[in-house]
Amino acid sequence: MDAPVRFPVEQALRTWRAIEGLFMPFIRILLSDYRTTIVRLLVFVLLSTCCIASVGAATFCATTSAELQAALDTAETNGEADEVRVLTGTYTAPAGGFSYNAIGSSGPDQSIEISGGWSGTIGGCGQVLEENAALTVLSGDLSNRVMSVLLPSDADATVRLLSFVSGNTSGQFAGGGLNVQGTNPYNGVITIERNIFLNNEAENGGGLNVFYTGSTAANTLIVNNLFAGNHARDNAGALDLEIEQAPSLSPARGSMLPAVSVTNNTIVDNSLPPIILPPPDLVGGMRIDGTVSNKWVVNNNIWANQATDLFIGNGSGLRLWNNNIQSRAGDAPTSEQNNISAEPEYLDCGLLCVARTPAVSSPLMDAGAFPQTGHPWFLSDTDLRGLTRVRDEGIEIGAYENNTLLFSDRFESAL
Repeated sequence: MDAPVRFPVEQALRTWRAIEGLFMPFIRILLSDYRTTIVRLLVFVLLSTCCIASVGAATFCATTSAELQAALDTAETNGEADEVRVLTGTYTAPAGGFSYNAIGSSGPDQSIEISGGWSGTIGGCGQVLEENAALTVLSGDLSNRVMSVLLPSDADATVRLLSFVSGNTSGQFAGGGLNVQGTNPYNGVITIERNIFLNNEAENGGGLNVFYTGSTAANTLIVNNLFAGNHARDNAGALDLEIEQAPSLSPARGSMLPAVSVTNNTIVDNSLPPIILPPPDLVGGMRIDGTVSNKWVVNNNIWANQATDLFIGNGSGLRLWNNNIQSRAGDAPTSEQNNISAEPEYLDCGLLCVARTPAVSSPLMDAGAFPQTGHPWFLSDTDLRGLTRVRDEGIEIGAYENNTLLFSDRFESAL
């Protein structure tokens, strides 16, 4: 199959002029009956599926594994901010995994956004009908890392609505599902939002590994993800975060940046090799370390991981708020409030279901915190299943919101 087509600005303008000349008479006829909703919808579909283009950026639609890697290859060197849209389905990683390596590339903007859940007519990625990470699966087939993203100093990266499944790195490599690293000193923003990391394996950071030395502008956000059934041969079964701050740089007084934020994630049932009496710094769940001056661990459900659930390598500047943590070790955080350690209760969603939605009676219900003005983290509009995140006056701990209580008591009493 041909490689996906890229639309820079000049080509986008030429494409639009061709479309305009070819279809505009037909469109005018359709619009003459503007009262018909179906007619207006046809016009929208016609325009949205002819091409995918944006000013100052390149947009790709990947419908096969080969197209996905080809899009990443082109994005590495085109000197533009790129968006790679992945059609719903299952994609097996090539040897070595899907790879984006823009280190050393030149251009005004090497930022990258990779997202799943896309659908559309005529093979296009025109819309996301359901924001559900389970609909787009990237698989390492138990023999390859699923994906690696290597960034130059000034590039942002966003990865959302994807499932990273059955990745496996060989040797000493980290991040069996996803590995993200930035060039020293890294100045950008990394956002890992509403993804599933399932059954991945690596030396460290079985599901996810993020590492860089950053400037005072760097920000990393790990938001609303599920980490389940991942394994590390050495340490950090679910995720390993080591964010250093360049020693020659000092943030402005009172600044919330640089920062790393881990918020509203569900980190459960991840593992290490069996050890009879594991030391406290062996962690089946999450390890967070580094000299970055602002660390936020908020609203996470970290439970039932082998050995220690959470290990804090450097507690300086770390806010540990509104989490459910079964066990933790390492440094004390700078600030600690409203954390609990209680057996979660989940809705039964079937034998093969991996969702961890809190039951109505769960201690996770309405126990989360809201970000305040100036905080470097955010709440997603929806939870990991695509359901409304902020349902009422509270939010749940973890990646899933319970929407069975869509109506509050005052409405239920009127039904």
